[in-house]
Amino acid sequence: MDDTEHGNKAPMGRPPLMDGEAKSARLALRLRPRRLERIQQAACRSGMKVTQWVEQAIDAMLKKEDG
Repeated sequence: MDDTEHGNKAPMGRPPLMDGEAKSARLALRLRPRRLERIQQAACRSGMKVTQWVEQAIDAMLKKEDG
């Protein structure tokens, strides 16, 4: 019998990370409303979440900078 059969619910949230793994870092920034809207539209057109689209855009700029 598992805990759910005794009325105990499984813990909520994501499972613990393995040793050596880390959560993603957070970056907070302010954007003008029109810029955020354009980013959201571009992400939607690309079939991505805004975070994914922004990470891809940043990666492209960093690659360009590296030459």
